[in-house]
Amino acid sequence: MNILVVTTGANISNDNKIKEELFCNTDLSIDYVEIKELIKMKKYDIIIIDLTEYTGVRIFGLLTKLTPRQKIITIGTDSSCSVTLGCDFCLDTYNKKRLVRPYTTKQLEELINNFDSTTCQYQH
Repeated sequence: MNILVVTTGANISNDNKIKEELFCNTDLSIDYVEIKELIKMKKYDIIIIDLTEYTGVRIFGLLTKLTPRQKIITIGTDSSCSVTLGCDFCLDTYNKKRLVRPYTTKQLEELINNFDSTTCQYQH
């Protein structure tokens, strides 16, 4: 399984630890240009995006335009998801799940392994 982790400078040490603990081929980057190149060169089974900084938001916007059904796990600091468009839009248009900090490697690994059968726990 190929996974890309789009992280932030503030969280890179924690995400490096997670990268080491995951059992799959995982690329990790904080640079927008590098991330764009990685997604052009390689097909990722799941992309994990930290939405707490602008790079993650930009990459999420890019991915949802290019491949809206790409499996994405978004990471944030609260449970608000698509406040503007609503949960139904997100469920019908995207193929994403959400994790809220703090989370454990075990939670992330379970979400990766059971992505297709997991319902967004923040759905309302």
